Amino acid sequence: MDKYAIVLAGGMGSRMQAGIPKQFIRVQQKTILDYTLDVFASISDLHTIVVLPDLAFKSFEKRNGFTYCIGGSTRHASVKSGLKAIDTKHPCLICIHDGARPLVNTALIKKGFSLLNNQKTAIPCVSLKDSIRQVDAKGKNKSVSRNNYKLIQTPQFFTSEILLKAYQNTPSSDLITDDASLVEKSGTAIHLFEGEKNNIKITYKEDLEWFKFYAAQHLK
Repeated sequence: MDKYAIVLAGGMGSRMQAGIPKQFIRVQQKTILDYTLDVFASISDLHTIVVLPDLAFKSFEKRNGFTYCIGGSTRHASVKSGLKAIDTKHPCLICIHDGARPLVNTALIKKGFSLLNNQKTAIPCVSLKDSIRQVDAKGKNKSVSRNNYKLIQTPQFFTSEILLKAYQNTPSSDLITDDASLVEKSGTAIHLFEGEKNNIKITYKEDLEWFKFYAAQHLK
């Protein structure tokens, strides 16, 4: 079965407050997105679709071996744009990844696809390290067990049948922040597997500083 990856790089990264979308920030002469795409380029049997923001589509230095398309105003719309670039007449396997997670590795990607041999979804996650408290709308809080919670990562893996059904039947919502939540809302069970602790999403300035330090030590 053909394998596809949709790399989402269409957001503006407003929480970073860097003046440019965070995925285009340069670290050691390469953009954050370039680090991400290097990993996907190394998997020979994977078709990768890169979703870019409209303003950057013409100026971004496109690389051979990838398909590029313009994203929408929301994550939901950007995924749908990426799905249109896939020939879904035939069943296939699809993973969706945040372009601002540059430390994803090939082992994680290959493991996720392999799990789809026996199930319809495969979502990487890691355990929480810190103690957590639950806070309600009125500000009241209580202690809850961190063992009952997981941090969810990308790439997230689905059969095309399941993913297309979710995007056809479930409207966009700000409360749905990843594809697993959308697929779950459409009635499909979510299967978790162990992710990678370094596979962080670069969202805030402190994330960027950590990545710069890591890149200087390990990505020369």
